[in-house]
Amino acid sequence: VLNGFIGLYTSLELNSANAVYKCNAGGIETVLKSPDDYVTAVATAKDAGILKSEKQVISGEEIRAMDRGLYIADSPKYKLYLHVNEDEWADVLRIRKADGRITAATVENTEEIPLMRDADVCFASQSNTPQTVKYAADVLVLKGGLNSICNAIQKARMINKRILSAFEQIVATQLTFLVCLAVASLLGLQCPFRATD
Repeated sequence: VLNGFIGLYTSLELNSANAVYKCNAGGIETVLKSPDDYVTAVATAKDAGILKSEKQVISGEEIRAMDRGLYIADSPKYKLYLHVNEDEWADVLRIRKADGRITAATVENTEEIPLMRDADVCFASQSNTPQTVKYAADVLVLKGGLNSICNAIQKARMINKRILSAFEQIVATQLTFLVCLAVASLLGLQCPFRATD
């Protein structure tokens, strides 16, 4: 189960609420960084289903004025970050990662490469993203914004489940072979899997 958060650097589309709902249902917390004014950012986050209460909003100015320990303790409750710089945004990621969450982030420019280093999974958009960022990203999002990210996570989980299933089958087969070999040896029988001439 992926329990983490995604930091978005993409415009929220009409179907974003559906994608946020899918993320929440899958145990993924969506966190938004916005340069917009308070009213616009809160309305956008509420419409997308990211924000339930205005108590989940914090600005870069409030972060800088707040006691560091109190900020770290309260950090999990914040879902919308207003006017935070790159260092503060990377700090959000590090705090959540230190809290035991798997973290993911979308990156659009080379100034955010440190964020790529700190995130467990990094997404980059196909459009308007420097080649350096595209090559360094774990997943290149061709279209669809947040919905594409949700689909990529669902497919990754499916692949992981299939790999785990194949591994379990291999282990079961090997254990069966060893049990048959041990029983044959104890009973003084020929090895049932011995090649014949």
